Amino acid sequence: MEHKSSTTFLKVMSILMIIGGCFEVVAALFSLGTIGILAIADVNSGILYFSSALIIAAAVVYLVAGIVGMKACKVQKNIKKCLVWGIISIILLLLGNVVNGVWGSGFQVQNLLIGLILPGLYIFSAIRLQRNSSIE
Repeated sequence: MEHKSSTTFLKVMSILMIIGGCFEVVAALFSLGTIGILAIADVNSGILYFSSALIIAAAVVYLVAGIVGMKACKVQKNIKKCLVWGIISIILLLLGNVVNGVWGSGFQVQNLLIGLILPGLYIFSAIRLQRNSSIE
């Protein structure tokens, strides 16, 4: 029974990662649109290109992590891949917060903590499934 609940938890977190990735794609499109508008206003947009690339990378990582998580629910040997993709998503989150802190509105702890919830729970669910599948 514990294995089934762990699988369900990872599946839910994977679906949320996929949804988060879709939101990131929308954010990337808005970011790219902003660059276009600012280019007309003759604003230096180098950091905006970097930020947009970071958003696109995060979108891809979230989508891949969600898909890998869904596969790991069926084939438990993919659980370590979930951990890797979850850690990569946290690294991108931290990098995004550093960029925001240096060139944006400043480092905001609440954004970091809120941003860590989804990938943190994703990693936790993968670890939980890994432990439960090794027990059985």
